[in-house]
Amino acid sequence: MKIKKWKWLIAVAAVILMTAIPVYASDSLKDILGALSSAAGSTADTGKAAEEDGTYNLLIVGSDRRDGSWNGNSDSIILVTINHNVDKIFMVSFMRDLQADIPGYGVHKINYSYAGGGAQKLIDTLTSNFGVRIDNYVAVDWEAMVDIVDAFGGVDLEIYDYEVNATNGMIDYYCGLHGLSSYEHYVSTGWQHLDGIAALNYSRVRFVGNNDYERTERQRKVLTNLLENLDISDTDALLKLAQALLTEVDHDLTLSDLLTLTGEAAEIQNFELVTDRIPYDGLYSSNNGMLVPVQPDTNERLQAEIYEK
Repeated sequence: MKIKKWKWLIAVAAVILMTAIPVYASDSLKDILGALSSAAGSTADTGKAAEEDGTYNLLIVGSDRRDGSWNGNSDSIILVTINHNVDKIFMVSFMRDLQADIPGYGVHKINYSYAGGGAQKLIDTLTSNFGVRIDNYVAVDWEAMVDIVDAFGGVDLEIYDYEVNATNGMIDYYCGLHGLSSYEHYVSTGWQHLDGIAALNYSRVRFVGNNDYERTERQRKVLTNLLENLDISDTDALLKLAQALLTEVDHDLTLSDLLTLTGEAAEIQNFELVTDRIPYDGLYSSNNGMLVPVQPDTNERLQAEIYEK
């Protein structure tokens, strides 16, 4: 899928989620830098956002964690590559049921790596199995995702008839856990505005349509919609977003990373967006409920795409 002149304005969050707030009004700059510095926790010049090969890889993770007792499984794994060599941004989903050799744990579904060892174990797994470099990561759980979408003012999406009951069922489950009324968050067929609860549960729908293949597409739709509708001229709103989002997510971004990404926003806002998923069609088999990517073909294709010269 290719989207011409996509507004690449990454706001620090997540799966749907973001990495930098572009700043164009000096009146708000001091406050925004203060928010970024506080959340990033460091002003050291250790940023990774400007790699010598012209690419930068951000891993976005969405987990199903419901509380702080564990990491949760990584239901959404999206690698975002900014490639300055070809003026493109690649957004590649790794399906949760991919078979992977997880360092220290052996062969499991790839989403187990995050549950077992958090972001670093998932990064190690992606690097050792798919040969990709991860420069930074951003991870969000259920509650953070709801707050992030609401902070952006919601998303406008087209809901298909076969998705309605499944999405509303997920909304019922979520609201039941939180003692909330489901009705005000329900979706119907057609284009509509979704709040955080509706968008989260829409993106988690799995067992309708093309199962998990289509779920990864829903996750990318939510993320893309958030970014495309971000009003970069409203600096007060951007400040509120920066303050809210940076405290909602787990990440390893330094202030230097954030400032580098912010400085690049004007350049890359017209980059072409290319989305894909692994396993690639025709390059996998199934084994005990896991999707086994054909190697080395999968890695060769992935690296040729994201590191295109």
